[in-house]
Amino acid sequence: MERRLIEHLSRWLGSWPPAGASHIIGEPGRDRPARDGKIHPVLGVSSPKGGVLSVPPRTAEAVAAAYAMDTDSRFQAGVRAARLGWLDAG
Repeated sequence: MERRLIEHLSRWLGSWPPAGASHIIGEPGRDRPARDGKIHPVLGVSSPKGGVLSVPPRTAEAVAAAYAMDTDSRFQAGVRAARLGWLDAG
């Protein structure tokens, strides 16, 4: 069961387990429709050992930079930066 969960999360997010407390990864799948036909530009999973925030590759650097600069609400800053990237990418 654990192996299957790790494989699923790795495919779904682009990486699992986390490579630290918070791992931000650019995953091309965030730009493609999922099984439900919708695009899910941000996906995240966390655990007691850390978390993975999966974003489109073109926004990963901006999300990581915002995360590194924001000490109060790092997760929210990363999501905001990713959304700005999507709007700019049109």
